[in-house]
Amino acid sequence: LLLCFVWYRILLQQEERMFSGVATAHSAKALLHKPHLIYGTAWKKEDTAKFVSQAVKSGFRFIDTACQPKHYNEPGVGNGWTAAALELGLRRRDIWLQTKFTSFNGQDPNNCPYDPDDPIEVQVRTSLETSLKNLHTEYLDSWVMHSPYESMEETMIAWRTMEEAVDAGQVRQLGM
Repeated sequence: LLLCFVWYRILLQQEERMFSGVATAHSAKALLHKPHLIYGTAWKKEDTAKFVSQAVKSGFRFIDTACQPKHYNEPGVGNGWTAAALELGLRRRDIWLQTKFTSFNGQDPNNCPYDPDDPIEVQVRTSLETSLKNLHTEYLDSWVMHSPYESMEETMIAWRTMEEAVDAGQVRQLGM
């Protein structure tokens, strides 16, 4: 983790030198001022909270997870980042949180965070509410559709429901 943090700091310093004096609104600097190194949380199981806390204490401020218990422990991510933030005196706005909506095809059928028999819109909304609760936050910095559905129609139903969360202020940006 220390090596990753050092590399991240070098990248930030290079960006600052490259874009010093460049206008920030609607410019390359504004577009490039995104996370360079995101701490991924898949497959950490019961150690997720410990590893996320260590990552934040080591300098990571960008965290990726998913509402997909098959591969991610989203509650562990929430517990880890909040424990480290409390210890370091960080606020929510100091941490960039990204999670993903995963359709039923990518879920463990025995441990799905929503009812697969619900309409897609309800599945997406339930997944978001679950993620917000798990991550101990009122908003997400980024919410990603983990993969498209089998049909474009179903994919667009899910995407439009995700857009509603942006309009409601629960999500800052979307991705796929």
